Amino acid sequence: MVDKESQDALQADVSRLEAALVDVRRDVDVLSGCQDSCQQLDRTQHTPPSPMSEQVLVLIREEVRALIYGNQLTQDGDSILPESLLQWLSQQFISEANLQEALSSLEFSILQNINQRLQQLHGADPVREAVLDTAGNAVTKEEVHAMVTEAVRLFSQDRTGLADYALESGGGSILSTRCSETYETKAALLSLFGVPLWYFSQSPRAVIQPDVHPGNCWAFRGSKGFLVIQLSMRILPTAVTMEHIPKSLAPSRTLRSAPRDFSVYGLRDEHQEKGKLLGNYTYDEDGEDLQTFTISEENNEVFQIIEVQVLSNWGHPEYTCMYRFRVHGTPSDV
Repeated sequence: MVDKESQDALQADVSRLEAALVDVRRDVDVLSGCQDSCQQLDRTQHTPPSPMSEQVLVLIREEVRALIYGNQLTQDGDSILPESLLQWLSQQFISEANLQEALSSLEFSILQNINQRLQQLHGADPVREAVLDTAGNAVTKEEVHAMVTEAVRLFSQDRTGLADYALESGGGSILSTRCSETYETKAALLSLFGVPLWYFSQSPRAVIQPDVHPGNCWAFRGSKGFLVIQLSMRILPTAVTMEHIPKSLAPSRTLRSAPRDFSVYGLRDEHQEKGKLLGNYTYDEDGEDLQTFTISEENNEVFQIIEVQVLSNWGHPEYTCMYRFRVHGTPSDV
């Protein structure tokens, strides 16, 4: 007789063999299915396509070509890009020819501006025609040096290149402010036991001094003020210059206290009430900080006394500030 342990071991081996047999059968079924698929595919490849499937393929090719190329062909039969695609590419990119044209136009514009500047430097002397005729010709080092030298020279000559006959250090002086009242700050600069002794205020002399920085101005109460200036010599006035600090240096970033409309008169003496009108002007708050105005009224008289009448400011309700006023002209003995 077979013992119990040997029978159990034999039964276990039989179970494993049955499980392995099941796996082998499953693999055989999978291989059989793959063989059938390959045979079917082989039959399909060797079977000529039907007319219907051939028409479908032709239609698909035409639709794809129309979608991409717009169904546009060259004479050789090659496809070209459709108009809509070309338009899109032209909007997104720039051709080399267009880029070169734009650069040439920009260079020509720059050279024109340089030519105008050179004409100002050399007066009536003609500038080389090549600068304007051929875009791409570089400006010479000598011309650039001349422009830079001229700019530095102009800046060093009081920014205008014109003599200022009202300048105090050159002999000018303040004769009168007529009825204008100097504006004083409300905070006392000097006090004793709480009693104010002195309030800070700038003298009208600040208007004919070259030191222009925020706060160093003559402030008069209100928007109307008068200033009578004696020049260093008798001149035929040709221009005047009103200077204020730029907005970028103003603490409030505005020029509400700057003069707006003003008039300039020539006087025979400081007691003359109504002088010779030389011009009515407007200081532009959005313009340069230094603005020069030519004498607009016809005048052949020489004067040594000039009166400035400020008629309005740019909106400050309490005071108006005058930083610097200059008078230019030709001396009477010239």
